[in-house]
Amino acid sequence: MSERGHKKSLKEKKVLLAEIHHRVKNNLALISSLLMIEEFNSNNKQVIDILGKSQNRIKSMSLIHEVLYQANSHVHVPIKQFLDEYIKSIEPRLNTEGKKISMSSKIFADGLNLNQAVPCALIINELVTNAYEHAF
Repeated sequence: MSERGHKKSLKEKKVLLAEIHHRVKNNLALISSLLMIEEFNSNNKQVIDILGKSQNRIKSMSLIHEVLYQANSHVHVPIKQFLDEYIKSIEPRLNTEGKKISMSSKIFADGLNLNQAVPCALIINELVTNAYEHAF
């Protein structure tokens, strides 16, 4: 295969990979929306809490794919960007019972690969939501 053919093939693979990340993000958003509908239709506090926690987990995984897509990378997740976006997205969803709570992040790592980033996002989500749940 010529150099031109290799470049074309590489470009096609990048486009396909970007499309896959985009579809994963959209599918996760759809699942989250379905859970939101179920949450809205429920009168059971335990069910509402479980569905809300599930939505937060799904949204943290979806955000990894969004940040990856925005970074124009398909393997390297800028973790600082993820955390900043995560903090913005999670604060309105957490019940602080009228208390003014602020979050900030200090990250010294450049980024993570996708295999590290998704579990890391889930761990961060659990730490933050548990801190809110048990501290207030």
